[in-house]
Amino acid sequence: MKIENLTNIHLERCYTLANAQYLNACKVLPKLFNEGYTIKLQENLATLLDENNGIALFDKDDFIGYLAFGSPWINRETQNLGVTSPVYGYGIKEGYNRQNIASRLFQGVAEIFVEKEIKHYNIKLFAYDTEVIKSYFYNGFGMLATDKIRPIEPNMPFTINKEYFIQELSLEYIRTKEQELLNIWEKLINHLRSSPSFYPSIEFSNDMFIDHIYTPSTRVFGLFHQNKVIGMLNVLVSRNSFINDNPHTINIGDLYLYPKHRGDNLSYTLISYVNNILHNEGYRKMRVVHGTINPTALRFWDKYFTSYTYTLTRTISTKYL
Repeated sequence: MKIENLTNIHLERCYTLANAQYLNACKVLPKLFNEGYTIKLQENLATLLDENNGIALFDKDDFIGYLAFGSPWINRETQNLGVTSPVYGYGIKEGYNRQNIASRLFQGVAEIFVEKEIKHYNIKLFAYDTEVIKSYFYNGFGMLATDKIRPIEPNMPFTINKEYFIQELSLEYIRTKEQELLNIWEKLINHLRSSPSFYPSIEFSNDMFIDHIYTPSTRVFGLFHQNKVIGMLNVLVSRNSFINDNPHTINIGDLYLYPKHRGDNLSYTLISYVNNILHNEGYRKMRVVHGTINPTALRFWDKYFTSYTYTLTRTISTKYL
């Protein structure tokens, strides 16, 4: 087998492999299929390959796999360089041992990247691709996050105690409830920092949250008890990938409910309320991304959503470089 630096010369062959993997994922999870995805997938791949941060693997003259990353970023905690590979950033030809080829691809990339002092690696893989996921586990990766999806159904049934009510918040109303929303946000971040997640949440600042809820594309739904916001869910349209680049998919940003109000299915009620509004507006799929080291989130989202990708991560110790 031989390795070449990955460039846009390989675009057509990368597309063939990436397209086959996406269609395989859609066979496992039909709701994942996105009409008209092909042009966006080609555009996503072309932009990624422009970075020249990857390798192509050949068996003689047969193109059998690739692994590509975006431009390096700086880890806020360590100040070291890191790279990320999106779900279309890898491809392995059918008929080859996927576990072995995935390992060979990472080995080839890592040999190049350690010379550039890149120490953090995030790689997104399709959830169905268990042999490739296993390969990365054997290569020292751990799980970081998952993308999940569910259909938006007509008239999801729910009941709500008369002590509570749900309301979509206008920008004007958000201004009057800003501190209450910020308090909920801070509770969510403190939850992520506590056991067993211990996630530092450095990237999640209060200013970032305030900017987010005032962004016109963000919609905030509040759960009220005695006229006080005790829970929130916000959604937004994000077309950052060929999978969710359509007018019928919407993304959940944050969901949190004060612990003393849990246990009465209020989180489900909040999702159901939002689901019914979105369905009436023409949306048909709802997507969420969450960390897998948060067992509370994992238990909740697994009830109602299905994973279609996993993001794996590895940090290479500096003492070996």
